Amino acid sequence: MTEPRLSGALRAREPLAPDPETVLAGARKRIRRRRTVSLTAAVLVTVGGLGAAGAVVLNQPSDETRLPVAAPAAGEEQVTVPELPFTFSAPGFKLANWQLSNAGGRMSAEYHGSATVLVGVDNSDPGKKFGDPKRVTVNGKPAIMSTDAPMGGQVSWQVAPDKWIYVWARNPLDYAKHVSETPTRLTALLRSLRVPSSLRVVTWGHAAGDDMLTLCPPKESWYPPAAECVSVWLPANETGYDPNTEIYTDQERATLDKVSRKLDNGRTVTVSSPHAEHGVLTAIASSVVPS
Repeated sequence: MTEPRLSGALRAREPLAPDPETVLAGARKRIRRRRTVSLTAAVLVTVGGLGAAGAVVLNQPSDETRLPVAAPAAGEEQVTVPELPFTFSAPGFKLANWQLSNAGGRMSAEYHGSATVLVGVDNSDPGKKFGDPKRVTVNGKPAIMSTDAPMGGQVSWQVAPDKWIYVWARNPLDYAKHVSETPTRLTALLRSLRVPSSLRVVTWGHAAGDDMLTLCPPKESWYPPAAECVSVWLPANETGYDPNTEIYTDQERATLDKVSRKLDNGRTVTVSSPHAEHGVLTAIASSVVPS
């Protein structure tokens, strides 16, 4: 498994594991000992199903993408592309991918330029997660910096009750000064979809042009929830790549059900789950409106 796919998988499962940052850091160290992999080819993967237990293909009406978004039915929620709650304005850097984790109140974005920088927001203090903390300031605010963190270091500071911003990078203070609380509008392949009341969006990731969402029943603990969840997978290109080969065992994939729908723009969205009712998968797939 390449580092981009592994990092995407771990970030997508962020609310599903007790300490994802530590897992990601260890995985990166092991992979870098074996080989160097370009981050620009990142493919985001997460829990969900593209198995062969069952499959239905829905044809997309040719004019659907030009119709207004329908109001959600009773018990459904209209979900649209989120905003980043911050802006990173360092010269020469571009947004490469982003990840929303509603279950943990987290959101992060990775930027590529002369280095790789990850900026995120968390509902708990990230400064307590790593060793060797030092007190610093970021744009006049007290902050905590640690060199014992993924990507070479972390700096974090509180911006509101239960809200911290953090930066992962080598020499993170050099980049933290370019972070503001101005929201950033995001783009995605998937413009909106309707989610039944029995589920909620746990993760939404966009990387390498691909979109992956995980929908799960409301629960206090998310470890491990894979069999209870629904995945929505909308790739930018039809490569035949199956994200679930890196998540599920062969036995788990054997029970997966999926509904695929061809969109007007030629792309295919696939909604899958090991245990959700087939009608739920069909309704979610039918509600998808592409950008």
